[in-house]
Amino acid sequence: MRLKKLNTIRKKLNNNEPSIGTWQQIPNASISEILGHAGYDWVAVDIEHGSIGVDKLPDLFRAIELGGTLPLARIAESK
Repeated sequence: MRLKKLNTIRKKLNNNEPSIGTWQQIPNASISEILGHAGYDWVAVDIEHGSIGVDKLPDLFRAIELGGTLPLARIAESK
């Protein structure tokens, strides 16, 4: 599902079409599920500036994907 959604977003961008998404900074899977069902192409979970730890990502990503939305993570640094 992730690869299919990613390819859909790439196609939109290649065709100069907008890809609409939002950011999540609250570490709550219920919010992730709501955002995932809101019709966005993607939801970026902010673990760089927000209060979300890496340990929360699996639950948040699963909740986002329930609505067919691509979950992304903004990280503080690559290791």
